Amino acid sequence: MAPNISVNTILNDEFSIYPGKCMNYDVFLYQNRIEYCKKTGTNGSDKQVVIDFVDVVGCHCFEERDRVSLNKKRPKNEEINVAFFCLYYYPRYNDVRQRQVVVFRVNKYETFDQNLQIAKKWRTAILHILRGGIVQAEDVDNLSVPLRRKMLVFVNPFSGTRRAELIFRNKVEPLFNEADIDTNLIITERQFHARDFVQTEDLKPYNGIVIISGDGLVYEVLNGLMARNDRQDALKIPIGIVPGGSGNALTACVLSAERDSYRKNAILHSAFTIAKGGSQPMDLVKVQTPTVSSYSFLCISWAMISDIDIESERLRSWGPIRFLLSAIIRTIRLRRYKGRLSYLPVKDTTRYKEHFRIPLQQVENDFRQTSLRSSKSLPSLESTDPQLIGVRPLNKSISMAPSFPSSLPNQYASDSLCDLAQIKEDETQHVNGTKNSVKDKTNDVTSQFSPDNESDGTLLSPIDQPVPDNWVSVEGEFIGFCAVYTSHISQDAYMWPGRKSDEGVICIQYVMAPLSRKSIAALLLGFDDASHTQSDVLRTVFAEAFRLESLEPDRGILTIDGEALERGTASIQAEVIQNKFHIIRPGNGATAS
Repeated sequence: MAPNISVNTILNDEFSIYPGKCMNYDVFLYQNRIEYCKKTGTNGSDKQVVIDFVDVVGCHCFEERDRVSLNKKRPKNEEINVAFFCLYYYPRYNDVRQRQVVVFRVNKYETFDQNLQIAKKWRTAILHILRGGIVQAEDVDNLSVPLRRKMLVFVNPFSGTRRAELIFRNKVEPLFNEADIDTNLIITERQFHARDFVQTEDLKPYNGIVIISGDGLVYEVLNGLMARNDRQDALKIPIGIVPGGSGNALTACVLSAERDSYRKNAILHSAFTIAKGGSQPMDLVKVQTPTVSSYSFLCISWAMISDIDIESERLRSWGPIRFLLSAIIRTIRLRRYKGRLSYLPVKDTTRYKEHFRIPLQQVENDFRQTSLRSSKSLPSLESTDPQLIGVRPLNKSISMAPSFPSSLPNQYASDSLCDLAQIKEDETQHVNGTKNSVKDKTNDVTSQFSPDNESDGTLLSPIDQPVPDNWVSVEGEFIGFCAVYTSHISQDAYMWPGRKSDEGVICIQYVMAPLSRKSIAALLLGFDDASHTQSDVLRTVFAEAFRLESLEPDRGILTIDGEALERGTASIQAEVIQNKFHIIRPGNGATAS
């Protein structure tokens, strides 16, 4: 029978808290938490303080370095015998995580070595728990300290407000040190630097790839991984993202799934998520144009959506506000874009359509599965970071193990969706002036993918050939178009409520002319909380594959994951492939396995 991880005590001892008076506390180690309470003699114990391991990133051992700074009254000839171990943790307060440190002073025996052994035993057990292992009391003495993790870190110094390197030095690297994560820092010097590096570099030494930039560098890295001969294994190396760009869509996807704010303190929340580790699969989409074949993880946009993105590039240093300013301009100076959309609908749309029918708050609650944890039991420390004056790390090589699997596979040491009844009757006619055209073709096909070669089971026809007869086509004047396969396309654009990372389907959202500027403005404002999905003017279909053709190639811009294609690109098509890449995510805030 599996142990009751909420009840079984793994370790129990008496320690004091540093800094402060040498007052003893009863400290208990459980599988999912540490509890401690002040000893009060015959009157029992004070209220317990609980530190949940979901919030803990690391544990270090220390030794006393300057006895005078710790205890000026200690005689000079007295042996220094005190050892320490500490926890670094980041509990939520009002939806924002804040750094906390608690230091336990071990002074039980007369010699330093004896006290150090106790501190090491607690640390080793804690690190195995953080790793996701089940630790039992009888096994503690036989545990060995897990290995350190190593991350390949890409920093784009030109992204967003050009603060990515400072973000790493001042915010990310200190937290990684607490979590015993070593890094190989690559500061990109040119376009495709990261792509070329991951395409040719030996990735075996790394437990993960961390990107401090916008979504464009993620796109680069993924396409570099897909260009490798061993891409099946390379895709298993998880990717972590820290926001350093303007849009930061992947950050919003990850943090919203982890129930952490992506609007407040997103840098710390992202670094915390990476330190916690874990790996979750995420959909990868194969994209083809007449001249380019690539892989996408975020979205394909056209018409007003991509114009807002690309035309605001000159304001990149302004940060996310550039999108708002560009949206205002594009709403005032409204354009129409003639095009043809063809797609293969998924057969069962029930579970996808529910995301857009029920109240958004209920969608979020169902998706998250568990409510936010209460922080009432967390300690209220006088300082969020006790100054560790007079103590130093005992041994940097003693460290926390990866929260990823200890070894990666092999050499890497791991019914039509379109509701035709909702389409206006006059739109069933062929294009005539501003009239739009919908041609319904029966859907009767099952997805077939080959794990090694997507072209063996592709749903796509050659891009210069007609689409299959079982696809649905819509032709006319578009105002906005976005094919999305994540929950967000930027931190301010929440497109698909409750979207899981590996659902294997593309959500196509588009708006057709004619439409008033007032309606367009309301739709764009709804991106912030996904309320636009309730709009009557938005058309939403779920597809396994699609093709978009611009009937005026010189009008409008096509983008893949926010990266603009060459002007004049007339067509693009895409499908979800069987290969998944992996993102660093514990999964709904849980400790990584």
